[in-house]
Amino acid sequence: MRIYICLIALLISCCAIAQQFPCWGCPSVSIHESLKAYQGFTLSFNPDTKIASWVFYTLNPAKLSAPKVKRNTKFKPDYTLPGGTASHADYKKSGFDKGHLAPAADMAWSQASMNDCFYYSNIAPQYPECNRGIWKQIEDKVRTIARHCDSLMVFTGPVFKQSQHRLGLSNILIPQAYYKIIAVFTAGQINTYAVVIPNARQFITADHYACSITAIEQLTGLNFFLNVNRPYMQSLKQRINLLNSFYEN
Repeated sequence: MRIYICLIALLISCCAIAQQFPCWGCPSVSIHESLKAYQGFTLSFNPDTKIASWVFYTLNPAKLSAPKVKRNTKFKPDYTLPGGTASHADYKKSGFDKGHLAPAADMAWSQASMNDCFYYSNIAPQYPECNRGIWKQIEDKVRTIARHCDSLMVFTGPVFKQSQHRLGLSNILIPQAYYKIIAVFTAGQINTYAVVIPNARQFITADHYACSITAIEQLTGLNFFLNVNRPYMQSLKQRINLLNSFYEN
C-alpha cells in the first residue's frame, strides 16, 4: 500500500514538473537525483550533497501584487525524498544561515508555496554576510525586474567546485558559491542574467560577479534551456548582462 501511494505521488509530481517546463525544457538531471514539484517551485535534490542542484520557479507582477501571506518560520525535513534532507540539528550553532534557494519573499503569494519553501530540500548553508547581504540584494532586484516585465524564470543552486567541508550529522556539502539565472520576458523579447556569488563573508558588487549561463553550466555540469532552438539559445547563454542594466529602481 505504501509503495502504491508513493507511485501515485511520483506520478502527480512528474505531471506537475511537465507543466512547469512546457517549452524551455527541464535542466539536465543526474540519474541519482530526485525531481520534485512543490507548490510554486520545482527542484532536483541531490542525496549526496543534501542540497538541490537547482531550484526553478516563475515570477510575475500578479504574484508580487497578490496579498502577502504570513511568513512561515518552521523549517522542516522532507521525508519523501530518498536519502533524506537536512534537519534542524545540522544548522544549530553552525555559524551558517538556512539560506532559501527559492526565497520566501517570492513565495508570499500563496500560503501553500510559503509553507513548502521551508522544506530543507529548498535550504542550503550560507554565511550570514552572504545570505543577508549581497544575496538578498540580488533577490530584491529580481523582484523589481519581475514587477516591470511580463514574467521571468529563475534558476538557483549551489556551486561546489572542489568543496570538501561538510556540515552536521546529515553531512551537508557546503557550497563554495551559489548561482542564479533569470530569463526575462517583456513584450515578446527575452533577456537573461546570470551570476555566481561566493559563499563568503566579504564581497564587491553584484555586477562584479555577473557571468554567462555557459559559465555556470561549465561550473555545475548542468545544461539549461534544453528545448530552445540551439543557435538562438547559445547566443543568449553566452551573454553577460549586468543586473543594473535592467531597471534603475
